[in-house]
Amino acid sequence: MNLLGAVRSRLGWKIFLSYLIVIVVGVVVLAMAAELAVPTSFDRHLAGMDSMMVRTTRGRAASYGSPAASVTSVSMSVVLTKR
Repeated sequence: MNLLGAVRSRLGWKIFLSYLIVIVVGVVVLAMAAELAVPTSFDRHLAGMDSMMVRTTRGRAASYGSPAASVTSVSMSVVLTKR
């Protein structure tokens, strides 16, 4: 049985892939929103900060938030498919 056939025949895989798609779309939307909103917000409120520090802050927030959301979604998928 090929991979596509296995995915089509098992509900657990379908749910897992749907969560994975939601995670990817969420991360893309989050990244786009951060790229649009963060620079103007930081420029207004923290005009004296170095731009390198702003990029580091954005990267650190995304690097903590994205894996946390991924782990949570995968965990919930595993829990829900075990029922």
